[in-house]
Amino acid sequence: MFDVVDEHVSARQMTSGRWSVSFRGIEKAALALGPAAEDIVRLAREAAAVAIETFELEQRYRRDRLAGTARGDAQEIDNDSDRALGAFYRGIEEFVRNYGSNHPLAVAARALLKAFFAYGLKAVVHQPFEDQLAAMERIVRLGQTDYAAQIAQLGLGHWFERIVALTDLYRAELEANRLKPVTWPEIKAARKRCHRYGQRVIAAVAYILGEDVDLEKRNEVLEPLTLQQRAVLAMQRSRRRVTDVDPHTGVEIESEGLDVLESDQPELA
Repeated sequence: MFDVVDEHVSARQMTSGRWSVSFRGIEKAALALGPAAEDIVRLAREAAAVAIETFELEQRYRRDRLAGTARGDAQEIDNDSDRALGAFYRGIEEFVRNYGSNHPLAVAARALLKAFFAYGLKAVVHQPFEDQLAAMERIVRLGQTDYAAQIAQLGLGHWFERIVALTDLYRAELEANRLKPVTWPEIKAARKRCHRYGQRVIAAVAYILGEDVDLEKRNEVLEPLTLQQRAVLAMQRSRRRVTDVDPHTGVEIESEGLDVLESDQPELA
């Protein structure tokens, strides 16, 4: 049985998606063998979960790297929001300046300025991201309820709707950036754990399906892993970048794999 273990345990490392597909295939094949292979099924299922977790961690790492600075998009949304808030503010001010103090339009405009910009425009736009978002959410909340009539009366609905849309974008971007960025050491540790699970699964198949099961049966259980190992080996022999596969479907992902199987340095495909 050691030849079975050596062929795979000493083989090349694989991407997390390929490990997942291998583990899920082994689980399915072991299920067909009934109670004798229950431990293999359990371990392969656990290993597949680890592989998928590793794959998702890699996806986060890739997004963090491609995003450049953590808040690049938030800054762009902040700039767009400042422009929209400025246009909204100036539109309200126009009615205060051009109509008499008792004119209905001026009255409505003063009510909006007091509700939305009590301390001026700068007090809203010259704030940290989170504080500006809170101010925009307040404007949206009041503008959709208590002051909806005044906004419609002044014909400023288009600017208000722009602020509503930007508030949603702002909130989503800041929520996304609250996740702690994934580090390269975390990726390395996750991949190492995934590989060790692979070794444990292979050893379990070799031990549990030992002398009482013929070699053909053992090879059938390990066939999903063998296919992925051969695919990786073929890419490396042809000096191609080792691509990953979708951990659920097994479909090759041409541009999503991190080509770092043989390097200590993170690279993006």
